[in-house]
Amino acid sequence: MASSGHEAIESADERLWHAAWDDPATAQAQAALALRELADWVEGKPVAPFDAYAGLVKPKIVSAELEVGASFLEVGCGAGYYSAVTAVTYRATGHRADRFHYCGVDRSEEMIEMARTLWHGHTWHAANGERLFEDLYFRPGKFDL
Repeated sequence: MASSGHEAIESADERLWHAAWDDPATAQAQAALALRELADWVEGKPVAPFDAYAGLVKPKIVSAELEVGASFLEVGCGAGYYSAVTAVTYRATGHRADRFHYCGVDRSEEMIEMARTLWHGHTWHAANGERLFEDLYFRPGKFDL
């Protein structure tokens, strides 16, 4: 289900969207693009979404608002590449990149399998984001960000 402003968007095309998102070729294409953009970003080239994310997270790491062992939850994680962006951001602040917990959730088994293949050491769930706290027994306040 797609949403805008936290309200569901009902559409006759929703089945087509789900079929496309669940296609293994979509997961492969997203991963290939993310790996290219990550390589560019690590070399110092601007990648607007990564720059924006790091700009939000880095001050929280530096100020210790996100302490060692901080936990991140990404709903709609796709192939999971923001776990790598988080690791790079941690390293940029002088912290060890293995000192946080990252949990990604996506409705697509294909996307989650790609995330598991690419980004080891994190938790990945194929689940419906609308019922996340019911289906996966996440309790409010379990994640820092």
